Amino acid sequence: MYRIALGILLCVLAICLDAPLVYAHDPIILQEDQKEPNEGPFFPDARISFAVYGEILDSQDRRGFEFRIPSKDSIQLSLLVPDLAPENTFPISLLPNIELRRPDGTMLQIESTSVSLFSEPFTNTKYLRLADHEEIGEEGVYSVLVSGSRASRFTVAIGYLEIFGTPVSNVMNRDEGIQG
Repeated sequence: MYRIALGILLCVLAICLDAPLVYAHDPIILQEDQKEPNEGPFFPDARISFAVYGEILDSQDRRGFEFRIPSKDSIQLSLLVPDLAPENTFPISLLPNIELRRPDGTMLQIESTSVSLFSEPFTNTKYLRLADHEEIGEEGVYSVLVSGSRASRFTVAIGYLEIFGTPVSNVMNRDEGIQG
């Protein structure tokens, strides 16, 4: 009995020591000059999860990025703001929204209709979840544009496969996101 228990323990330890680390969404910081989708980061596979952090500086400001998704795969986008002032004091109509342009030229406005609390377990950060969107993708480049009626911070979560360190084009300083 002792040998069986020891064997199981050694197998579990071997599996744990060889297992990759588990991370949250890979962080990417949108820069102030990345106002249009083609100026922002390009994610080659939107199934891979990223947390895209940005800040709207005034009602005329916006931030953008682009992505691809294999045809017939699920696109998953979430829009969040920190559960901090000033964002958590704004009426829902003044919170950021997303404009999604599909490869076929159609556009979808993703706006918040309700707000829910969300606690991100890896960093213990509290957010207000403004919107979730899921659809089946088609081949081509998608554009995302985040705008708002007031200055505010935001996070767009994209993807569902946790693969940390995936290459992303047009990111000025990848370490900025990792270091916070």
